[in-house]
Amino acid sequence: MFSYDQVQQLNRLEIEIYKYIVGHPAEVSTMTIRQLADHSHVSATTILRFLKHMGYDGYAEFKFTLKEQLRQDATQPLAQTVVPMRTFFDRMNLPDITAKLHRVAELVHQARMVVLIGSGTSAGLAAYGSHLFANFGLYSLMISDTSQPHPVQQQDLSDTVFFALSVSGESEDIIEQSVYYLEQLAMIIQPLT
Repeated sequence: MFSYDQVQQLNRLEIEIYKYIVGHPAEVSTMTIRQLADHSHVSATTILRFLKHMGYDGYAEFKFTLKEQLRQDATQPLAQTVVPMRTFFDRMNLPDITAKLHRVAELVHQARMVVLIGSGTSAGLAAYGSHLFANFGLYSLMISDTSQPHPVQQQDLSDTVFFALSVSGESEDIIEQSVYYLEQLAMIIQPLT
């Protein structure tokens, strides 16, 4: 119901609404706008702004579309997995995305060390990434303690690639760690947008 590009444009409050809807679609399909506002801890006006960003004229149109989506998902459960995957692979086939991926691969290939950091869901992705890079013979580390203190001495990390993984992109600990690694001359890799 929501495209990747639409979700990328959301503010912090709208992300909360999005996460609640995605996590509880069946419940939301029967809620009033006030109930959704209470459950997602925002105002009804914020929900209406969110729906406008998503291309809906109002709450009634959104609920109708949500109910139709739930009905389709019940009859075609495989489509829930296939459609987002197809969208992802279609996006990855764009020339600008491909060029970015080649540049990142080149940076990783030239690096002496790869560091990945993440918390929550992103920690699992960071652990997997670190393991994957190690399988390719690269020296890689994963930081799961995002609040770990920085070393007192300056480090020359100009030959290090640092992957900052965050679902929201607003995790203060991840941002602080990224700033530290940037100050130490590491190459910072953020999600492709």
